[in-house]
Amino acid sequence: MREMMVVLVAVLLVAGLCPNQGGAAEKCHIGDASICLATPGCHWDYSTRGCAAGPAPKQDACAAHEDPNICNTNKTLNCAWNDTDKKCESKSG
Repeated sequence: MREMMVVLVAVLLVAGLCPNQGGAAEKCHIGDASICLATPGCHWDYSTRGCAAGPAPKQDACAAHEDPNICNTNKTLNCAWNDTDKKCESKSG
């Protein structure tokens, strides 16, 4: 029994002293969007519904508009509806 306790303590000490190999990928393994966004170095990926490491990819702010009428009336973001691609985009210039 005493030998088993010594082995258990030794294993715990070794496991505690080993350097942590987990980086941002492990740190960002979160299933909750709000906790993910609050964690430095992580962003929420809406397409995969998961937390990902690194900064969020840049996205056009007008892309949120799915209706041409709403898109064309948004003067704050300078949006315009693209009939070819059927999506709302920022006007260049």
